Amino acid sequence: MENPVIRDIERQEEWQDQENEKCEKLIASLSDEDEDKLETYHAENCADGVLDDDLYDSYQSWLETLNSEEIMKIIK
Repeated sequence: MENPVIRDIERQEEWQDQENEKCEKLIASLSDEDEDKLETYHAENCADGVLDDDLYDSYQSWLETLNSEEIMKIIK
């Protein structure tokens, strides 16, 4: 007998893997203009209290938390 909970967890993991791959491809294909939009958004909305020396690391960490829909919303 199949356990429906395990099946749902497997589907969630599969979806998450697909979303991660989609995000990686999207990030790799960003234009310089799109990167600038993301960096500006991060600096204006997410980097309060972050020192200039730590801004790049903060940006990279923040970018990894976004899904593809959030990225598209920011760059449009």
